[in-house]
Amino acid sequence: MNFCTLRTYFFLALFIAFYACGDSPEQAEDSKEDTSENVEEPNTDATKQIELTTASVNGRWEVVAATRNGESTESINGAYFELKEDDVLLTNIMGEEAESKYLLDGNLIVSKGQAEMVYEVRKLSDSTMALGMSIPKYEFELILQRLAPDEME
Repeated sequence: MNFCTLRTYFFLALFIAFYACGDSPEQAEDSKEDTSENVEEPNTDATKQIELTTASVNGRWEVVAATRNGESTESINGAYFELKEDDVLLTNIMGEEAESKYLLDGNLIVSKGQAEMVYEVRKLSDSTMALGMSIPKYEFELILQRLAPDEME
């Protein structure tokens, strides 16, 4: 046999080997079924949007844990948000205390100060709130605890 014939047989054998390793139509259909059974349905409670009310967010909330771009950070622990009944928000989240008007829109708290800030309420109970917020180059997730009226300064 010459070299060209050997090379042809080699590539033919290689092609058959790769082709034989592929799934048959029945195996491919079975693997599709197997993976679809393993996919979890989204948690409808977690995907349900929170409808905020003044009563549900009213009060002083203090940051007890935070992440910045997915990494734990302590740089804003102790920051606070105070939401008052007259739609006034006091916060020191940017370093200095600032006062602004706010409005509630679904699960969003929108601060209407010098620079509009949008805070997404991701979880809310009587005593804790999880907020998401973005500033240029940073994505924050904040865990806040509601202070009792006698704990407020």
